Amino acid sequence: LAISSFALSGNAAYVFLGVLITFLAIALSIFGTLILRKHRTTWHHGLLVGVSFMMSMAMLMSAIFAGTRTKCEDTKDSAQAAVCAFSIFLFFFYLIFFILLLKWQDDIIGVDIDAEIGEGQNIESGTEEDTDLKMV
Repeated sequence: LAISSFALSGNAAYVFLGVLITFLAIALSIFGTLILRKHRTTWHHGLLVGVSFMMSMAMLMSAIFAGTRTKCEDTKDSAQAAVCAFSIFLFFFYLIFFILLLKWQDDIIGVDIDAEIGEGQNIESGTEEDTDLKMV
């Protein structure tokens, strides 16, 4: 994406968009790996879900910008077509990643309170009590 953006250096804003999205994608890859391997908390998972959705929308914007640049100009530049195609692919991949993060959030976070405590167990003593009694 960044190389194709430099090929389209006729518009500085478009080049900036390509370079910025490239750095954001690298940062998402690094921090996504750290979150999925080491920091499996609810807060970090929510951060990863939000960032992956925003990256999906950024790729959609990049595809729209590249597509409109291709349609507006008389020249059919292959670099613009490549940016548009790869941005569409990345849009769908980030969107699928976002949906899968939401679908498997319990498995990713790895905390199931009901399974750890058990239904009707007292947290402090670990013994079963009548479920009608309040836990103290």
